[in-house]
Amino acid sequence: MRSLHYLEIENFKCFEDKQRIELEHPAVMIGLNNCGKTSALGICVWLAAVSLCCVPCYL
Repeated sequence: MRSLHYLEIENFKCFEDKQRIELEHPAVMIGLNNCGKTSALGICVWLAAVSLCCVPCYL
């Protein structure tokens, strides 16, 4: 089973500029309202679906 060590996000929802989020194990996301916690989790869900070939990848 593979694990994520970091996320690099750019031009996705609230992440206009390139952001790198380091993930420790277990990863805990804490932050102010509207800082992108749900967006980062949404990317993880999307990546999981793409890796299982459930969602077409449009990159």
